[in-house]
Amino acid sequence: MSNLLLWIGFTRLPNLLIMLFTLFFVNYSLLPIPNQVGFSLVFVLGLAVMLVGASGYLINDLFDVAIDSVNKPNKVLIDKVFSKKTVWTVYSFLNSLALLIGFLINETILFLLLFCIVSLWGYALFLKKIALLGNILISFLSALVVLILGILQREWYPLALLFAETCT
Repeated sequence: MSNLLLWIGFTRLPNLLIMLFTLFFVNYSLLPIPNQVGFSLVFVLGLAVMLVGASGYLINDLFDVAIDSVNKPNKVLIDKVFSKKTVWTVYSFLNSLALLIGFLINETILFLLLFCIVSLWGYALFLKKIALLGNILISFLSALVVLILGILQREWYPLALLFAETCT
């Protein structure tokens, strides 16, 4: 199997595409037509969200190498296919690119992406061991994918809020 296919599986591409689809769904189905964001902005914002999501999967796998080596040894790629250094480098690159995109969009999105990166780091390092707290954080971050367009526009949309609530 090629390294590209392994990276696609490693970063859980189907989950990342669901994030992108969710942004487009919210924009074109739940926001009033005059408030819809342009296609290119939704796509670029979606790309930033996907980059943070992929880095979150990577950091989680980095901190879980020892546990995963026991529980699911055939699925562990770190130290077998990819070195820890390579994964750290990709993790840093994905986050840096996401933050650059956030900076280009606006400071609110930059701050939100930074918050998500730090939250996913904290989850991978500490919070996933605290059952309810870790679950609440991941639910909140999942809802942010739905709410980010409203945050971008500094306006709350009832249908988007309702959809976000069902995502948590």
